[in-house]
Amino acid sequence: MSTSRLNQLYALLEESSEDTFLLYAIALEHLATGERADAEKYFLKVLDADDCYLPVYYQLALFYQPENKHRAIDFCSKGIALAQKSGKTKTQMELQALLNQLEDE
Repeated sequence: MSTSRLNQLYALLEESSEDTFLLYAIALEHLATGERADAEKYFLKVLDADDCYLPVYYQLALFYQPENKHRAIDFCSKGIALAQKSGKTKTQMELQALLNQLEDE
């Protein structure tokens, strides 16, 4: 993670504190460096800002997969329902594949 990139994202976030894309990007940056607590915090902020932001469901399922499979399955299931409701077939299939993998573990 580039510190300057993260600083830029935080600066943009100050101007638009509920911007789901910025919150998501910050979470991914933290995740890339192993800052799991900060990544989780920002992924959950995405859901607080917009619980229809589909990409976060996949990332949260991956995030929880190693330590909390039940929670990972829950995020997959919620994402699948949301994708189905909004007609996002590709996302639905990706989440279903991850869910199948989680259930087979």
